Amino acid sequence: MENVFRLWPILLITSVFFINFFSRTVLSPLMPQIENYLAIDHQLGGYLFLSMAVGYFISMGNTDKISSIIGHRKTILLSMVCNILFLILISAINSYIFLISSLFLLGLATGLYVPSAISTITSVTTQKHWGKALAIHELAPNLAFISAPLIVQATLALFSWRILIFLIAIAGCFILIIWQLNKKIFEVQKKDIIFAVKKTDIARKPIMWLWALIFSIGITGTLGVYSMLPLYLVSGLHYEQHTANNLVGLSRLISVPMAMFSGWLSDRLGDYNVMRIMMFLTGLVTILLGLLDPAFIPYVLFAQAALSVCFFPAAFSALSKVIPSDCRSAALSFTLPIAFLTGGGIVPAFLGYMGKHDKFQLCFIIIGIFIISGIVITKGMKGFQLKFDTQPKNA
Repeated sequence: MENVFRLWPILLITSVFFINFFSRTVLSPLMPQIENYLAIDHQLGGYLFLSMAVGYFISMGNTDKISSIIGHRKTILLSMVCNILFLILISAINSYIFLISSLFLLGLATGLYVPSAISTITSVTTQKHWGKALAIHELAPNLAFISAPLIVQATLALFSWRILIFLIAIAGCFILIIWQLNKKIFEVQKKDIIFAVKKTDIARKPIMWLWALIFSIGITGTLGVYSMLPLYLVSGLHYEQHTANNLVGLSRLISVPMAMFSGWLSDRLGDYNVMRIMMFLTGLVTILLGLLDPAFIPYVLFAQAALSVCFFPAAFSALSKVIPSDCRSAALSFTLPIAFLTGGGIVPAFLGYMGKHDKFQLCFIIIGIFIISGIVITKGMKGFQLKFDTQPKNA
């Protein structure tokens, strides 16, 4: 492959990731409305995130099997189609049981995406540019973090939360059409040989469990904290809801340039150095969320948003460099499900439980300490090259 940076394929994949992530992120700023509509407490609200994370865990844990049969491009397509269908289903629900079941299905749909997307990005971009390419890809969740609370705040006066979910599905249809019109860009994926790697072989590698824990910490610092922030600001710190949503959304604006800066920094300072620095700083400001007076919380929110997103370009780049390209999807489908279940499911559920008992502040302190612990975990990880016994399968 020529030593060039192909921007359009990366932007196209990033647009798919945006809808994928926005579909799950929008639940956070909608939580006060959903709790009121369904007459549920914070703990039951936290279980909604856990249900979605369980579906995500199951789906992502098996996506390598699907991609080994239909290829990475069609796996991403399948994820998009199912994502749209389940969003439409969610927009029609009127009970807690149906909502938590539908969110489980949404988790199944969106969980198919990430391993195939990372494998696709690293196949259409030379290794020299991986940091930048993955940083652009990480713009999607950052833009979702920004736009979700702002869009919710701007539209709730016009129509219900269920109509908003339906409109997200419509937006997904437009991106699906653009993806299909440009599918030839990724035709190279059909020629790739995808290898079958047994999950037991991956699980026998202690380093893979460390990577799962590291990504759990990274997702905790972003999605885990973000999931319950609007609810914390409204019910815990007594902010007005419009103030809370606007504050959470605006605080994420800085995450966009910071994600790009992180990719540049990772290519120069080294992936592991950037990971350690960002975990320490992210954990510190997360602790401050539980310690400081409400008047200082807006400043902490901006710092937390800026720092937490810097973890992922470095982490994905580091992990991709130690896993053989033909096994990358399988390894990611082992590591990331555990991480999303922990950071995107268990952590929000824990926050909901603690919030129900008026201990939001203590919970943020515990989470911050957990994030900082990642510095210790990364010691000794650098330099490990993973090898697996593989058998070729038709892609």
